[in-house]
Amino acid sequence: MDIMELGAIGELVGGVAVIATLVYLAIQVRHGTRAARSAAYQAAVTSVAEFTRLVGSDPATAALFHNGLQDPSRLADDQRIQWAFLFTSAVRNFENLHYQHEIGSLDEAIWGPWAARIRGIFRTPGARAWWTEQRPAYSSAFQAFVEDSSGSGVPVFSNPASGSGAA
Repeated sequence: MDIMELGAIGELVGGVAVIATLVYLAIQVRHGTRAARSAAYQAAVTSVAEFTRLVGSDPATAALFHNGLQDPSRLADDQRIQWAFLFTSAVRNFENLHYQHEIGSLDEAIWGPWAARIRGIFRTPGARAWWTEQRPAYSSAFQAFVEDSSGSGVPVFSNPASGSGAA
C-alpha cells in the first residue's frame, strides 16, 4: 500500500468520524431541547400550583378571588386592591403559559386545556373589567390571545380599540 492509498483511507475514516460526531451532537441537542421544554413546563405548572395553593388554602382569600371574578365593584376598597394583586399574579402565570406555547415549549395537547381555562376565566365580569384597565401591561401576542375567539367562535371580547367593550 502506497502513501496515496493510506491518505485516501485516512480521509475516509476522518469523514466517517465527522459524520458520527454530527449524529451524536444532533442526538444530544434533541435531548437538551426536550429537557429544556420539560423544565419550562414544570416551572410554569409550579408557579400556577403555588398561586392555586395560596388562594385555595384560605377560605377568605378563595371567597375574595371568586367574588372579584364575579363582581369586583361589590368588594370593599381594600378587598378590591387585594383582588387586583391576586388576579395580576394569576394573569402573569397565564401570560407565561401562553409565551411557553408560542415559543414551542408547550405543545398543543398541553396548551389546549390551559387555553380553554384561561378563556373561561376571562369571560367573567371581573376579569373583563380588570382587563380593560390592565391590557396595556401585557404583550401584544397575549392581548390577541385573550381577545380572540375560542374554538366555539364566541369572542371573549369585542375589539377594545373600537370602544365597544366586553362581549
